[in-house]
Amino acid sequence: MAKRSYKATKERAWNVFSEYIRKKYSDKNGIGTCITCGVTKPWKELQAGHAFASRCNNILFLEDIVRPQCYSCNVRKGGMPDEYHAWVMEEYGEDRYYEILRLKHGKDAEGNCVSTKFTIESLDEMMAEWKEGME
Repeated sequence: MAKRSYKATKERAWNVFSEYIRKKYSDKNGIGTCITCGVTKPWKELQAGHAFASRCNNILFLEDIVRPQCYSCNVRKGGMPDEYHAWVMEEYGEDRYYEILRLKHGKDAEGNCVSTKFTIESLDEMMAEWKEGME
């Protein structure tokens, strides 16, 4: 069996996570709502958008800040950060908002450096959990 690359496994993990998010936050008919503009579409036509623009591991798979978002909001309008941040603040409160912001910048509450590292095995475990959540 050929050895899988870390990069390919992480990309696959993102694809599984994206599908998980879009399905989880859709109704029983598979219709989801864009977190920032409210447009409704089938889950397959939505994207998994981050409240905080970043692909850093600390927040990449952080479900608190990833929700269905339409292409227009997520790509054309740059993620609509003002609206998305307001939602995070309202949904989770100021303390959690700033905790996530610190994580994005690689810091914990005390200002220490934090860095989330994934292994192929840990990515496989996360993918298994997300797939189970979609059943």
